[in-house]
Amino acid sequence: MNTEKQKQEMSFLEHLEVFRWHLVRSVFAILFFAV
Repeated sequence: MNTEKQKQEMSFLEHLEVFRWHLVRSVFAILFFAV
């Protein structure tokens, strides 16, 4: 039972990390093209 909850939690954290990576990359791209 507990492993099911951990699996869902892990996938949520993975999605959060992917979103954060895209956000950071887009910010760097905007700063790069702004210069």
